[in-house]
Amino acid sequence: MTNIFIFRIFSLDNQQPRIVKSVIILLPFALLLGCKTEEEFKEFYCGNEIVKYQSQEYHTVQIGDQCWLKENLNVGEFILGTMEQSDNGTIEKYCYNNELDSCVKYGGLYQWDEMMQYTTQQGVQGICPPSWHIPTDEEWKVLEGAVDSQYGIGDSTWEGYEYRGYDGGTNLKTTSGWNYGGNGTDLFGFSGLPGGCRYDIGSGFFDVGGSSYWWTSTEYFGGSFAWFRSLIYGYPGVCRDVSIERGGLSVRCLKD
Repeated sequence: MTNIFIFRIFSLDNQQPRIVKSVIILLPFALLLGCKTEEEFKEFYCGNEIVKYQSQEYHTVQIGDQCWLKENLNVGEFILGTMEQSDNGTIEKYCYNNELDSCVKYGGLYQWDEMMQYTTQQGVQGICPPSWHIPTDEEWKVLEGAVDSQYGIGDSTWEGYEYRGYDGGTNLKTTSGWNYGGNGTDLFGFSGLPGGCRYDIGSGFFDVGGSSYWWTSTEYFGGSFAWFRSLIYGYPGVCRDVSIERGGLSVRCLKD
């Protein structure tokens, strides 16, 4: 879009202004907005928007006051589970059982440092898209309270360890894809799939189809361990626990 502006040049003749020349200037709309494009000024509507990032597309879902990506993150170059992810300027990911189709279905698995991009700052963007971040332990508590029918946001039950709540886990799970009759209701559209995890030592992977694990950006007492969340087929609640940071877990991103 281009805007037309007319500037008139005046001279004073016996103290009376007189138009000498009119100049027409064409200015692009983006320049008038401080070099921002019209797309950048488009209002973001969570739930209707698709986020395009690193050749992937992610849907969004509004849950309470939070806007989440609806799929696990799947960015980076695949490396074997026997290898360690490293600070080499390239995002690296594991795929369950070293099968690329697993990353397509469940997203990548990441060590904590790789996900955080080698900082310990809570709520950092890490490997998330611009304007999104790795959710903190506290932000996960807000999600849990928003989706549980018995224990709301701020309830002390969310300060506990392991499986807490009444039915928050059931409401976060997908309605299909879980083994052992462990499907959920997906009541809020979070679409939690059982992507399993990578062990912290060696190349082993664990429990695809039966459980899901997501990192938070909050370390546990300052090093080597970090908080995560987990859903499992036989439990209706949500697990809050810590894992050694060398493990490979899934990542969900939260809107800034």
